[in-house]
Amino acid sequence: MKTAAQGDVNAQFDLGAMYDEVGGIAQDYQTAAEWYSMAADQGHAIAQHYLGFLYQHGKGVPLDSSKAMEWYLKAADQGNANALFCVGLVYYHGKDTPQDCTKAADCYFKAAAQGHTSAQNYAGDMYCNGRGVLQDYVKAVEWYLKSAYQGYASAQKNMGHLYLSGRGVSQNYEKAMEWYMKAADQGYASAQYCVGSMY
Repeated sequence: MKTAAQGDVNAQFDLGAMYDEVGGIAQDYQTAAEWYSMAADQGHAIAQHYLGFLYQHGKGVPLDSSKAMEWYLKAADQGNANALFCVGLVYYHGKDTPQDCTKAADCYFKAAAQGHTSAQNYAGDMYCNGRGVLQDYVKAVEWYLKSAYQGYASAQKNMGHLYLSGRGVSQNYEKAMEWYMKAADQGYASAQYCVGSMY
């Protein structure tokens, strides 16, 4: 705590995380936000992302979507994949920010390129549905596969859909079932439904 109080940015972030995630001390979102804020003000990208999350959900700070976006953008500008994904979600859904699927897709692609599994799945969605980009099932398959191979259940289910319909890949019911099963085995309810509907 002494080094954090003396301005050590990593110590400030670590203390924030301890209060945020119950790291051996009592969980206290307000104290977590105070420490994250100190680190974030010094440019710590992960602290900026976490502080944005606290503002987005009103944990330890007042619920404030604009402050959440402000902090997410600061972290995203430094290339933080989680923040890029969050900014993408905000632009995609257009809650408290004008909807902009082109900006959302750009954020998803930047996060996806860093291996962010959720962003890879969403990048696939953007290509599959032609949101913010031209519809391209082959590119959708590329992104879904990156996510699916990392075990992301939604992407596995999406690959099942593409094999079932023959979009971006040759139609193949066996491969569709294989991907549905991978997602279903993780307890993904909609994939379990898809498995059931193929019998």
